[in-house]
Amino acid sequence: MYNYGMSDREPTPQLRAKYKKFATSVIEGNTIRQSAIDAGYAPGRASEQGSRLMRNTTVRQLFEREFKKIGAGRDFWANKVRDGAEANDDKGNPDWRTREGYINMALRIWGALSRDGEGEHASTQNVMIQLVQAAQRRGLDGSGDVGE
Repeated sequence: MYNYGMSDREPTPQLRAKYKKFATSVIEGNTIRQSAIDAGYAPGRASEQGSRLMRNTTVRQLFEREFKKIGAGRDFWANKVRDGAEANDDKGNPDWRTREGYINMALRIWGALSRDGEGEHASTQNVMIQLVQAAQRRGLDGSGDVGE
């Protein structure tokens, strides 16, 4: 079966160019699917290809290099994700939906989740439970009010 250039072997110059187009498109804010199309993958397979590309070692290295160019290394992103994972609404209450989104993003970035894998729901739930428990330990009851 053809692996669509997704192995971790050194890619050909043509494949490297596709990877670069994909990474650039993602960084510009396009969806994974659209980025795969922009890189030259067929629209009918773009979602699958994009998902594979996000796990590809060469593509991950391209992201890391591009982020470093703009001063956005791992510490920068870790702080952004942490801030999002601790998000509150305009009344100061925990914003669980936003927190869940950032947690999912962090888990995907660090390879703990696939975009549509079965482990996603369970992993997200586990992290959310840990966040609720941490909030309770700090005296929050989930409504944003300090507990007694």
